[in-house]
Amino acid sequence: MENIIKKILEYYPISAEALEALTNLFNKHVFPAKTIIINAGRFDRQIYFIEHGITRSYAMHNGKEITTWFSKEGDITCGSWDLYPVSNM
Repeated sequence: MENIIKKILEYYPISAEALEALTNLFNKHVFPAKTIIINAGRFDRQIYFIEHGITRSYAMHNGKEITTWFSKEGDITCGSWDLYPVSNM
């Protein structure tokens, strides 16, 4: 969790107690390469902190994958549906 903690402290200098409370809420997941962790059109309340590796976000356009973003170690990734409030939920 070293890369994640380093990135959090880089942007948000918080106390050791607050950092411990936050990281205690994390669940570790290990995904094989090329695993799709967020599916288009599906609301997903998960935010993923990248400890090792990278993720690639993409959109489909005319049947082709168009890369929109890369997340690297220490970054977060989540579905774009997760960023916008949805009424009637």
